[in-house]
Amino acid sequence: MTLRLTLLTALFLAPLTASAVDVTTDLGKLGEVTTWLIIRTPEAAMEVDPLQPMGGEAKYAAMGDAKLFPQGDKPLAIPVVADAAKPGEVLRIGEGVWEGTRMVLPDMPGVWNEFPRLVVPDGGYQYAYCRLDSPRDMKANLMAGANRGKHRLYLNGRDLGTFDREFAFEFARELPIELKKGPNHLLVRFSGGTSFACRLVGENAEPLREAKVTVQGPNAQFVKTPAPLPMPDKDKLVARTKEIPPLAAPEHPEWLGANLARTMSLLESGKYTHRPVRILFDGQSIESGWPELLIQRLRERYPETTIIAENRAIGGWFVWRMQKLLKHDILRSQPDLVLFSAYQGTAEVWERFLGELRSETTADIVIRTQHIDGNEAPDSPREGAETILLRRLARKYGVELVEARNEWLDYLKGSGLKNTDLLRDKVHLNRKGETLMALLYERHFPSAIPVGQGWAEQVRRFDVGRFLADNKTDEIVLEGAGWTHNDTRIAKSNTATDQLRLKFRGTRLDLVLPISHGRATVLIDGKKPSEWNLFHGTRPQPRIANNTAPNMPMTYHLGPNMQEETWVLTAIEGNADADVKKVNQRVRFRLVGSKTGFDGEGWNDRKFVSNSGRITILPTDWHTAMQPLKDGEPQPVMQGFPKLPQVVWHILPDGRDEVPHGPGWWGPQTDYYSGMPYDYVTVADGLPCGIHELTVTPVPDPNVQRAFTVIGVDVHLPPLARDAAEWTKTGTETAPGKP
Repeated sequence: MTLRLTLLTALFLAPLTASAVDVTTDLGKLGEVTTWLIIRTPEAAMEVDPLQPMGGEAKYAAMGDAKLFPQGDKPLAIPVVADAAKPGEVLRIGEGVWEGTRMVLPDMPGVWNEFPRLVVPDGGYQYAYCRLDSPRDMKANLMAGANRGKHRLYLNGRDLGTFDREFAFEFARELPIELKKGPNHLLVRFSGGTSFACRLVGENAEPLREAKVTVQGPNAQFVKTPAPLPMPDKDKLVARTKEIPPLAAPEHPEWLGANLARTMSLLESGKYTHRPVRILFDGQSIESGWPELLIQRLRERYPETTIIAENRAIGGWFVWRMQKLLKHDILRSQPDLVLFSAYQGTAEVWERFLGELRSETTADIVIRTQHIDGNEAPDSPREGAETILLRRLARKYGVELVEARNEWLDYLKGSGLKNTDLLRDKVHLNRKGETLMALLYERHFPSAIPVGQGWAEQVRRFDVGRFLADNKTDEIVLEGAGWTHNDTRIAKSNTATDQLRLKFRGTRLDLVLPISHGRATVLIDGKKPSEWNLFHGTRPQPRIANNTAPNMPMTYHLGPNMQEETWVLTAIEGNADADVKKVNQRVRFRLVGSKTGFDGEGWNDRKFVSNSGRITILPTDWHTAMQPLKDGEPQPVMQGFPKLPQVVWHILPDGRDEVPHGPGWWGPQTDYYSGMPYDYVTVADGLPCGIHELTVTPVPDPNVQRAFTVIGVDVHLPPLARDAAEWTKTGTETAPGKP
């Protein structure tokens, strides 16, 4: 490592603070640290202190002098204090300058990579820094981990330790810290490029949204959002197609895409509407490799459409397990398209899975029959019980079916390949198998969209233009004298006595707004969306990766009077005579909510309802369902766990009481012919199906140019949704979606 000492005058140091601009952002919704400065410096072993000449890395990390604060576009230059013979000199490490960067989500978030991360490039980017501004003194925890290499953490000069990568790095460790009121300085040193996850949480793992993240730079625009690394050309689907024998033409091309008319239309029109298309994959470990190829190909075909893709697959989880996660991973994700496949699903479980999707979402759905694994002969029968079952259900529920089994057999026969030529083990696909699977799916997204069933009843648009142009009062009604419009497409108001009203039937409500739309409050049937008990919970996850027990809950159920908070379930003890893997272990546990507080203790072999009634956990919700002890059966000998295993989940709102300012303002190049850019804001999701009335009231802004502006309303009505009046009740439970 080369250190260069340079004499810098006070004139150099003074602008370092005087010209800086604070760039302050909120923490992410789950406490993610959002913004950083990173700098390229000569690499050094983690055991070496590069800042020893100025008193050490820990002293620098304390940031005791404002002159030490990193600033965008400035070098890492520090006054030398360790050598009294060199007064006035500074230590400048390398030729790099501090660069502003934001944390970004992985390209396809999934089970173990769902949080934004700081992407540290290879090539000597050694330090990252940000300032955490706290409104008060508080105890907190720093959740941190990296997917490769070592990293060392300092907060206000306190050395939090040096850590190596771990599996599930987003849950790798939880470090207790103390934030002081005002600025707190977080410095990280890395060895080599990596992806670094970092969140601030409270004592009960709740996100700390009070704190702000600040970096300093020459202007507010110097902080960049890193662009995703492009897939190498050799790994793209078009190139990989040349590595395998050609795929024969489909037997019935007219069937391909017949149940994906909405998805294909959204992909085609996205460059005009600017409406993102949300695609979600779910299933087992087989759903890897080829989904990335398929999404890359769709983005290549529709380069001006934003495609947001997630892969929620979990290795080893069969259909019945995935059905339990349906509400956590799919129902409230608002997908436009769901691609699902998994093993070991009975007719009853598949029927329930597809029925729930059709009852609670308006998403298109793709399922598939299973490919030929390494245990089957090439002359295996084309038709089996599962193939016939899935084909029947696909027709019943209007689902797109990929006939993978039959097409796989035909491909093996036509190409002369063995089934093992497409596999890396008995089941999982190798590079050739991933390519084949992606091609089988891709042709269900044809360029010539087949004429399929429309979706106007499922996602219905109500335009203010109809009221304005035709003077109709049977849909949207604008009340008040403050509404104005320049044409028959949009309406604008800056008056609090004006209202937009609409009666609708559905379960989800999106306001369709121009990119610049101002502010407004929202009521549904005279109540704020927050008063409708519209919440969803995330999947239970280990609090840290190496501190969980095998038999922990897969899911849970929400009750009345929910609120946005974090829940922690702690396993207190288990029976000593459980099997070696502890999968069939009886567990005694306690439950704590970050706002509710302690909410009861229970056992995994009986129904648990928390003291507040907010959380219910059934015996069948655990990884292994335990039967209660029979009369006369001896009580198990219980023992505590060496480290108390914990799982965490977050309750998040599915409603918005107010629509905030839009991200931009009108420009002269708005294309009215092909469609103006939209901002789709979901204000309520999960409403009990039935007739409701929406009321939108503008919030006046002193700047009249920022008046509330609206295009229309999209109402989602899932095809199998049942009105609340049709629900069968026992008279004791609380209806879903109601307080």
